[in-house]
Amino acid sequence: MAFNFFRLAAIFRGIKGRGIRSTAANAQAKECAEAFPELARLALQASRGELG
Repeated sequence: MAFNFFRLAAIFRGIKGRGIRSTAANAQAKECAEAFPELARLALQASRGELG
């Protein structure tokens, strides 16, 4: 589960970067990428076994 959270966080980080550079395929890329910090936090918690 931790791997999947890290994977999603990495994908969202890439989307955020493309949004900042204005090369994203989707006009809402910046808004979607705002989930990056939460996904990264969940990934860290999952890797530590802190999620239920």
